[in-house]
Amino acid sequence: MDKKHIQQMRMMNYFLEASCNIIKKDGIKELTVRKVADLAGYHYSTIYNYFRDLNDLIVQTTARFFDMSLEYIKTYASDSENELDYYIKAWEGFCNFSLENPNIFRCMFIEDFGDSAKSDMKKEMENISLFKNKRETIEKCIVKGYLPAEKIFAIEEMLISICVGRVLMFINNRSDCTKEELLKSFKENLIFILKNF
Repeated sequence: MDKKHIQQMRMMNYFLEASCNIIKKDGIKELTVRKVADLAGYHYSTIYNYFRDLNDLIVQTTARFFDMSLEYIKTYASDSENELDYYIKAWEGFCNFSLENPNIFRCMFIEDFGDSAKSDMKKEMENISLFKNKRETIEKCIVKGYLPAEKIFAIEEMLISICVGRVLMFINNRSDCTKEELLKSFKENLIFILKNF
């Protein structure tokens, strides 16, 4: 890597870190180019040397959030006994990460970035480590006979719907349960689905 590329990556990182901090603390609705630049310590016009527009910055920030969630999941599931245990703990960890970081969760799953960012986000999703890790874990579970290959799409669809739905209800104060009760209930649903497929 040449010095110019290293410097470019460093500058992008300053802006991405600032964007992450603003979204995590205040939510995506509070994110502006000026706030990001100010927090990073640069003039706002400097951002446009590294990102096309605010949506480009948001897409790359969102990708970073997915990477953060993967690191959280790896730590959360580090004591797994086998591939299936890792799969279960990874889902639990993802649910827990989402509950602990509601503004990040909203950015990852709820916010509408507009049509211009939709295709960028779709491209970015293909390279996100979280999804690669999940595919690898699923493949290992299928090879070991823990998960049925022909039903994995349905299982994953149900689990993402339950996880996102339950987290959304919780962070929007539409649920009477505590965080611990929600996590326990989610794990029970997860195990029920895995046993009955």
